This record gives sequence, structure tokens and C-alpha cells, in this order.
Amino acid sequence: MKLEIAERKHAEEALHHANNELELKVLERTAELRQAKASFDSLSMRFPASPCLRLGLESSFANRRELEFTGLTPHEVRSKDAIAKIFHAEDLKKLEGPS
Repeated sequence: MKLEIAERKHAEEALHHANNELELKVLERTAELRQAKASFDSLSMRFPASPCLRLGLESSFANRRELEFTGLTPHEVRSKDAIAKIFHAEDLKKLEGPS
């Protein structure tokens, strides 16, 4: 019985230690991702680029200049109809490619 208790305590300690290590790695990775995002955001605001488009002609990002130019909010830029608000219908057809 004492051996089982000791083994269980040892397993619990090992699990607790592994959990702490994992939590530390998550915190470190989260900090790295926040720093990378901040660097990307800072860099992207310097260039007058067009919105990043994903498949389906859905906008995923716009920098400050684009927001000022289009009059859209960051939330509106991520909406499904943002591209239709930004581009003229004829130009949008060109973006969609041949039918």
C-alpha cells in the first residue's frame, strides 16, 4: 500500500512538473507570437499595400492607409463583402478571373 502511494505521489509530481513546463512553453510562445504580430503590424503600416486577400476574394488585413482610403473599419475589412465595398464591380470581375 505504501509503495502504491509513493508511486502515485511520484507520478503526480512528474505530471505537475510536466504541466508547469508546458505552461511555460505556452507563455513563451504566446509572447513570441505577440512580438511577431507587433512587428508585422508596425511594418505593414509603413507600406501602401492593397488588402491581403484570401481565397474567395475575402479581405483579411488592411493597413492604416487603406482604412483611411476606403473608409472601412478594421472589422469591416474582415467582412465577407469588404472586397465588394473596396473595388468597383467591373474591377471585381477581373479579380475573380475568367468565368
